[in-house]
Amino acid sequence: MATFANAFQPAARLHLPVLRSLSVQVSAFRARRRTRAQIIREFNSHTDRQLSDMGFSRSDIRAVADGTYRR
Repeated sequence: MATFANAFQPAARLHLPVLRSLSVQVSAFRARRRTRAQIIREFNSHTDRQLSDMGFSRSDIRAVADGTYRR
């Protein structure tokens, strides 16, 4: 006689690849966010003059961090 927990076990196995994929996606998202935050921190540590010498202003920092900055 099958128990209640065993009745749902095959369905749970089908969801394992989906859960693993979701876990990988969440990890990648968190890594991108950490990298973005680090870029923003580093650029914010520069003076306006240093940023100008690099070719952009303080208002461009988020676009640079996002990878959407266009000259």
